[in-house]
Amino acid sequence: MPTRGLAFLLAALPLAGCSRDVALKDPSTGQVATCDAGLLGDINPWSQQDMCVEEHVSEGWVTE
Repeated sequence: MPTRGLAFLLAALPLAGCSRDVALKDPSTGQVATCDAGLLGDINPWSQQDMCVEEHVSEGWVTE
């Protein structure tokens, strides 16, 4: 779905450059989750954080 692709792109943009925590929100419940940058975030930004963001976005969560 194009919407999911756009949501993933918006979630991944903060990962470009230096890595930061990413806050995501479940629109149906209002629950908020944070995907941690981790200690090695600046060295390896495509790690656990990327998988965390991708998992939430695939479930319909949006970036905060």
